[in-house]
Amino acid sequence: NGLRPIFVDVDDYYGMDADQVAAILGRNEAAGAPQPVALMPVHLFGQPADARLHDLAHLFGLGVIADSCETMFVPGCAEGDVSCFSTYACHVIQTGVGGVATTDDPALAALIFSYANHGRSGVYTGIDQELGRIEVIDARFQFERVGYSSRATEMEAAIGCAELETHEANIARRREIAGRLTEGLADLPLLLPAVRPGAESAWMMYVVESDERAALVQHLEANGIETRYAVPLTNQPYFRALFGDIERNYPVCARANERAFYVGCHPYMSDADVDAVIASFRSFYRRSA
Repeated sequence: NGLRPIFVDVDDYYGMDADQVAAILGRNEAAGAPQPVALMPVHLFGQPADARLHDLAHLFGLGVIADSCETMFVPGCAEGDVSCFSTYACHVIQTGVGGVATTDDPALAALIFSYANHGRSGVYTGIDQELGRIEVIDARFQFERVGYSSRATEMEAAIGCAELETHEANIARRREIAGRLTEGLADLPLLLPAVRPGAESAWMMYVVESDERAALVQHLEANGIETRYAVPLTNQPYFRALFGDIERNYPVCARANERAFYVGCHPYMSDADVDAVIASFRSFYRRSA
């Protein structure tokens, strides 16, 4: 879209570092340089990024496009000008694939409808609209921009609506599982996840850091426990092709890329499943002692 990303490091909670953002905006203001047009905080692993990011955006007149895909229903997750939520399998609300974008700006809402409907006029939002209105008739096959086919099917929407009825219980179970994991792993040489002071987490997954990550994830997977690296970005081949070797400029990202991974925290895990995860971690450290 003709925009140039400005990278910043993450903080110890894996969210966009608000201090670095403040420093960049402050330097630009002092130098009379153009400011960014928007912030794109990622509310990762189930908890929101630093709330000061929204304060900075308002102070400097920036838009906020929030990636809240993993942080649905947590306070602070929907404060962006546009906030984006995923309903992919294993998320808090599941429809199989897809997601939801929220905004309280009618102009942005019309733009989102348009992009999701092949770039159609934002006047036309779907086949269930009131019949007979001339604006709707004229807009049905009027395309104003390049768009996408990003609409939920009827079945996916029905599944998502039903999932709304159980989301509180699902998040409560995720938090219970996270507590059990923390209690069972507390004495091991791992950096365990924490919740930012004053914040809450939906515990989308359970992130740990280890100096022995390669061997540890191999051990866990050999015992039937699936793992994921902690969503690296700065070391992705595509980003290196676009921007070069930038990882060295962001030491916390580099540390996470080297050490961090996560295991499941899904509400369908039984207590026996959670105990098996803990036992596998502990057996690794007994073997390597």
